Amino acid sequence: MRVQRIVSLPILIVLLIVIGCTNPDKELADRILRTPREQRGLELSRLSGERQVDTYLYIYRRTEPPVILAGELAENWRTTLPSITSRLGKEANETSTVALMMALSAISSQYCSVADRKDVLTVAQQAVSRIRPPYKDLAERQLNRMEHPEKQLPPCQ
Repeated sequence: MRVQRIVSLPILIVLLIVIGCTNPDKELADRILRTPREQRGLELSRLSGERQVDTYLYIYRRTEPPVILAGELAENWRTTLPSITSRLGKEANETSTVALMMALSAISSQYCSVADRKDVLTVAQQAVSRIRPPYKDLAERQLNRMEHPEKQLPPCQ
């Protein structure tokens, strides 16, 4: 019995290490990044809104220079807008907060306006107030683009 425990303990440790090394976020991110640029939005659209936001932030934080998929995330705005807004309200990481602001700004400048969405703008304003330099300037510019859109788009609903 003791010999069996001694043999099975190293096997268990190896299994835990191997299982721990497979990162589904990394695998998904790699698949998205290998997808041709014009098809990334479609690939992301197959995921839930929350999963799209998670994947977007994973790629943004773990690629150098950062790969920004804000436009691709914006393509799926009907699914992602609630997830982006929710995540923005509780995000503590400044880099991720700015990435979420860029995604909101992309939605608002390309697909539908959030200028009349007080709920979204309030969350965005609160997020900007939590950010320090050097990220604050970029976040403020994104917020300004949402509050004062360059072109007239239908409101996000």
